[in-house]
Amino acid sequence: MNYAVRNSIILFVFLLIIVGFVYYDVTEKQKEIDVIQMNLDRVYAELNPLLATVGRPDTLKVSHLQDQITHMDNWALLNSKFFLSADDSRISWAYLQNIVRRFNRNLEFNFVANSRGGVYEYNITGLTTIPYLNAFINHIEKLGALYTIENFGMTQIFAESDTGPVNNLNYTLTLKAHVDQSIGRNLAETELRRISFARLITDPFRPAIHLPMKDPNQEAMVSFDELTFISFTQQHAFFIDGAQNVIALTPMQRIAYGFFSHVDNQNRAVFRINTTGLYETMHINLE
Repeated sequence: MNYAVRNSIILFVFLLIIVGFVYYDVTEKQKEIDVIQMNLDRVYAELNPLLATVGRPDTLKVSHLQDQITHMDNWALLNSKFFLSADDSRISWAYLQNIVRRFNRNLEFNFVANSRGGVYEYNITGLTTIPYLNAFINHIEKLGALYTIENFGMTQIFAESDTGPVNNLNYTLTLKAHVDQSIGRNLAETELRRISFARLITDPFRPAIHLPMKDPNQEAMVSFDELTFISFTQQHAFFIDGAQNVIALTPMQRIAYGFFSHVDNQNRAVFRINTTGLYETMHINLE
């Protein structure tokens, strides 16, 4: 074999060995890099939420936490009960007058102070309606100043008038202010706040069934008694009112003390009328 050819073969074999070794080494290194990268990705996946949390301006920052604590303290001051630092008839009178002036202008009350061993109790009396009394009591109970209602009573005054039933209440209640000079607050420096409470939709002292009454708001509407039924379609019923005007009514449309319901199979206009607390079915024949 030619010397040059033999040397070429030997060099080629060595080259193959070197290339194989380099390939094997690179492959192993790549496997190690892949493992390291996988572990690094897992660490970043766990760390990124924490880094995002630290970077947000509204969490884990001292200034934000201080703002939150201040907000909570202010909320507690507004919504929690507190003792009065001092009390006398002038202080409590001014407090109740402020409640009435700001939230319950239609309520009037009489105020008498009684002192027992340096502790004041206040007798509040007056004539009002149940919604105004309900609002007054709710403000006393839900505002911050610690007053308790020791006694409460009321007497109904019910009468009929030209405009309908008049229902007032004679009421009396006894208030007691609770004072602690060490932890109490100055009532004059405490701002009143508007509160929410359950409003009475109906007057529980007004009878559900009563004598026929006249309501000015209802009297201003067209009256059942003055209607003449002249024609109808699927959607409307047509009438002539007391002023000789033609009017069209649709089902459930309001009239004085009630509403138009429908036209029945006897060609009668059917109305539901309530002047006494109970609805009655009334008819007008077609002319």
